[in-house]
Amino acid sequence: MPQDDGAIFLWKGEVESEEQSPIPPSVLLIRELQLEEDEKNFSNLEKFCPYCGSRFHSFEPDLAKYSTKSAKPRSLFGDGYKCKRCGFWYEGINMSIYSFKVADIKYSLLKKFNINDSAVGLSDLGSHLKRKFSDIYNLDPRKFEELVADVYLNMGYHVRLTQQTKDGGLDMVLLEGGSGEQIIVECKRYSRSRKVGIDVVRNFIGAKFLYEVDNGPVKGLKIVTSGHFSSQAIADSQKVTNHYGSFEIELVDADRLMKNIEVYNNDLPPLDIALKRKYE
Repeated sequence: MPQDDGAIFLWKGEVESEEQSPIPPSVLLIRELQLEEDEKNFSNLEKFCPYCGSRFHSFEPDLAKYSTKSAKPRSLFGDGYKCKRCGFWYEGINMSIYSFKVADIKYSLLKKFNINDSAVGLSDLGSHLKRKFSDIYNLDPRKFEELVADVYLNMGYHVRLTQQTKDGGLDMVLLEGGSGEQIIVECKRYSRSRKVGIDVVRNFIGAKFLYEVDNGPVKGLKIVTSGHFSSQAIADSQKVTNHYGSFEIELVDADRLMKNIEVYNNDLPPLDIALKRKYE
């Protein structure tokens, strides 16, 4: 399968087609998608996704947006369909306005984005990394921090990202939902083979004491990396945790981060489909 590192394929936006004729929505949609199907198979579009062949699940379109004070249809009905495997959707509306019969079609459009694009939502990014974790190494450092913050948000924490230029040696603050106790987090977007050393751990412990001067006690520290930790960093972190008891330094490496990304579950077009199809 062709590789497209650092790219994410999403159903973004929508295409709208309107015909002042009684063309069935399925026929019009197939023509717009340029699918090579016989007329006898047009009705299958209401059952199976034209991109991946999975069975559609139906939904009810918002019909109110098709009715205005200036043009109130005499008849108005429609159906919507969405594929739960790849996320493709479309809705077909039939209405009569004065003497015209109108078939109005809207369907999602497959687009390609760089994973650092601001148009890519964090839930979509997380779902993408869930199936292609290697793309995490194409994230810029700030996007990596935003992703980690969103992971912890989905895990039930209240999260505050610090400013990039004035972070005081930490990237975000977590507040536990029940107690409100603070946990400070530092992120290191490293290559998979690069290790976080003991110097990072020691500097972060120092940042913890400076943070507490103005912001109150901290329950623990988390260092999150897309790489791994040196043996000394692991040993000394455990030594501090054992000594203080109620205070913990948690080290989250690439393997644990990959498991944490399981919180995401958005419908995205499967890569084998996205890379074979034309996209905008």
